[in-house]
Amino acid sequence: MRLVVFLYNLFIRAYVFGIRIAALWNPKAKEWLRGRRNMFDDLAKQIKPEDRIIWMHCASAGEFEQGKPLIEELKQRYPSVKILVSFFSPSGYAVGKKYPHADIITYLPADTGKNAKRFLEVVHPELVIFIKYEYWYHHLSVLAFHHIPALMVSAIFRKQQAFFKWYGGFYRQILFLFRHIFVQDENSVRLLKSHGIKHCSVSGD
Repeated sequence: MRLVVFLYNLFIRAYVFGIRIAALWNPKAKEWLRGRRNMFDDLAKQIKPEDRIIWMHCASAGEFEQGKPLIEELKQRYPSVKILVSFFSPSGYAVGKKYPHADIITYLPADTGKNAKRFLEVVHPELVIFIKYEYWYHHLSVLAFHHIPALMVSAIFRKQQAFFKWYGGFYRQILFLFRHIFVQDENSVRLLKSHGIKHCSVSGD
């Protein structure tokens, strides 16, 4: 497991390095870096220690559309709780900034152990919801270590995915870091349970 995590960390560092190179000519890559430059300081200005936070993460704009009904229901039921939405992509972030029902919009920092710990310290969420995709090992590990429930919502799984391959042990372990996985269909539930992942149920899209 240590070797796999080491290789994962190398991949994350290589990915960020690649983004830095691409940013020399690619506007999206440049924005990806710019948006994360002072994010911890910006978040600290927006979040007070006494604030109650629900953190929702969406990869991009499409996943955000799936998360909107849940945000609006949460705001109605828990009006005193702040909703923080994080994005991986600049396109999702740009859409999120125009949305009136989220209290805080931010980028997700690159998935390193240091970033995950610092993000959790600043945001201090009571509940975390990932929409459909995105399985970040360090962010989810830190949440599990601190017993903060993380839910996956509107997920869909197929047997061709890495989770279910002979080399997919590391990826399957990430799924165990969620408190519960809400999936779109019965096929996803059957597939997960056939690999020992029983904390799942159908909720639809």
